[in-house]
Amino acid sequence: MKASQDIRNLNCSNIDLKIIQEIKTYLEENIKEDIHIITLVRQFGINEFKLKSLFKQVYGITVMRYLRKCRMDRARDMLMNTDLEIKEIAFLIGFKYAHHFSKVYQAHFHVLPKEVRGHIYDNLLINKS
Repeated sequence: MKASQDIRNLNCSNIDLKIIQEIKTYLEENIKEDIHIITLVRQFGINEFKLKSLFKQVYGITVMRYLRKCRMDRARDMLMNTDLEIKEIAFLIGFKYAHHFSKVYQAHFHVLPKEVRGHIYDNLLINKS
């Protein structure tokens, strides 16, 4: 939850708040899935407007931006800590095409995934010298 957000100031029920928290967890645990707002609405039984507004109030970010952030954070972790190919990482976080993943990654972190990988390998070579 946002540090500045006080749950008592939200105009929602405890049930709605619990659903929003469950949706956040669902997004974190299902980043590979093709997730759409309408799917979340149906699966969690919440009104679309309520989902969008409460999620933004509670977490300070839209639902879909949060999903993208989760995907990009996981991708960065995999780039830095695994030897998986970039196209494998793209697939594992829900992208069908590596070039689309690379564009989204660059927009998010202002660096291409291959540059992250190259920087890591360059540092390994320097440290071995």
